[in-house]
Amino acid sequence: MKRLRLLRLALIVVVIGFSLFYVFPLDKNINLGLDLQGGSHIVLECVDSPDAPVDSDAVNRVIEIITNRINPEGVKEPVIQRQGEKRILVQLPGMDDPEEAEKLIGKTALLEFKDENGQTLLTGAYLKNAKASFDRFGRPNVILEFNEEGAKLFEQATIVNVGKIIAITLDGQEISTPVVQEPIPSGEASIVGQFTVEEAQRLALLLRSGALPVEVRILENRSVGPTLGRDS
Repeated sequence: MKRLRLLRLALIVVVIGFSLFYVFPLDKNINLGLDLQGGSHIVLECVDSPDAPVDSDAVNRVIEIITNRINPEGVKEPVIQRQGEKRILVQLPGMDDPEEAEKLIGKTALLEFKDENGQTLLTGAYLKNAKASFDRFGRPNVILEFNEEGAKLFEQATIVNVGKIIAITLDGQEISTPVVQEPIPSGEASIVGQFTVEEAQRLALLLRSGALPVEVRILENRSVGPTLGRDS
């Protein structure tokens, strides 16, 4: 009789175990690392320049900005750590496309507003927020909101450039060339280009995270398969 009760109890435990496994499968509840899940393996190097020498603070700032860029993308258990004096290791489980990973972390994301003479009027350093949206024609765009100081600078820039183009550039490349119709005191601007929704969202994320303080060179960028780092 006692043995029968023990068998029944064991059977109940087994049934409960299988039920829990069915409802909460392991592969959905355990964050798999790069060795088990595969993903992108990237090695970066911070590069000195006359205007932006590399020091410990600059490297730490690069790590902080890259972390801010990656977290909203939903990458589980990313590894972002310093290697030596100027190098940074980035591992992104589940992100198998090296080009996509490079777009996310490799861009300096320096935003500049320039007049028709090429003079910089304002930079992304004064941004308070950036978000993807749609213009009145339903085209994806990016709405920029400046902080208090940036709003004053932007208003002054639009006052002296009414009827002229203010080019918006990202890392030196023009992404929009609007003509100023009237002074803009609101502290807001929009970037309208040939964007997809995903590209507008990615650009807004890069701008919110801020520009990298120094140039970053990608030394290694490869896709790594699962099963203990076997190359895909």
